[in-house]
Amino acid sequence: MSDIGLYHPRQTFIHQLNPFTKLVLALCLPMTGFLSATPTLPLVLLVVGFVLLAVAKEARDASRIIVRFAFMLTVLFVVQSFFHPGADSPVWSVGPLQVKVHGFMFAALISLRFLTMLSYFYLLMSTTHPSDLVFNLERRGLSPKVAYVILATLQSVGEMQGRAKTIRDVQMCRGVQMEGNLMVRAKAYLPQIGPLVIGSVLNIETRALALEVRGFGSKAKKSFIDEIKEAPWERGARYVLLSLPVLLVLARLIW
Repeated sequence: MSDIGLYHPRQTFIHQLNPFTKLVLALCLPMTGFLSATPTLPLVLLVVGFVLLAVAKEARDASRIIVRFAFMLTVLFVVQSFFHPGADSPVWSVGPLQVKVHGFMFAALISLRFLTMLSYFYLLMSTTHPSDLVFNLERRGLSPKVAYVILATLQSVGEMQGRAKTIRDVQMCRGVQMEGNLMVRAKAYLPQIGPLVIGSVLNIETRALALEVRGFGSKAKKSFIDEIKEAPWERGARYVLLSLPVLLVLARLIW
């Protein structure tokens, strides 16, 4: 895994797309799935997402995260299948509890919506360097302050993971037992919280000083070294993606 959040530098078709195009993709397709009234469309979008992850060579890592998240959604299936309100006839009974078709379909719809959103955002974060995404948005008119907040948030994941691993290695070198049952691990992780929080606070101060030295608060017009690179067809593809949620809303209003 890269030390910059979830980003993995590779030479694939998805990696070479403009960051803004991938952002629109990660927003519009899950939004289209959320607007769907049946599980069919979210399922199709989820399959498309996995195809894109495979093209980007990220399917294996994404599958691990999505499978873990899917296990968490089993609670939703149980609750909605047994307790979803409705007068439909049960298809299966467990004592006084009854599994209802509408409840099962509703749970499937909600689960597929969240899995679709997770797959596309993983695609965005694993194929796009955070600074490339933020600087691209800034070139398109985003406020530099907002851009910095987004960039710091995206980069904080990798930085916190790296700092936690360093603290863990130091504690192990000092003879602190890090493996064992749940209680042993809980006691081992408590001494890591203090250095992790303090290090994060000091990192914020260092960032603030570095930004002021570089004239972050200056009102002067800024110049950029890198130009926005994108294929000629990407702008049209973004318009198509943006139109999908609108067309789905219109279709539901008409039919």
